[in-house]
Amino acid sequence: MGVSENIEEGAGRMKEAAGSLLGDEELKEEGRAQQDKARAEQKAEQAEREAIEARKEAAAHETREERTETNGTRDHRP
Repeated sequence: MGVSENIEEGAGRMKEAAGSLLGDEELKEEGRAQQDKARAEQKAEQAEREAIEARKEAAAHETREERTETNGTRDHRP
């Protein structure tokens, strides 16, 4: 989770709280939307990290397979 997303989410909470205190529904909704945006960005970053890791694992698996084919033996390691 990035710092900017934490700041964005915190700012959204503050807006929502201010809207509640002032009775300003528009400000409350703006705060909720800001929080939703920050959470969506956090999820997107997490998905990107997972995709990078999956690509690394796939590349390592391919390398093991190529080595096995070159050596003429099967490598049974995961």
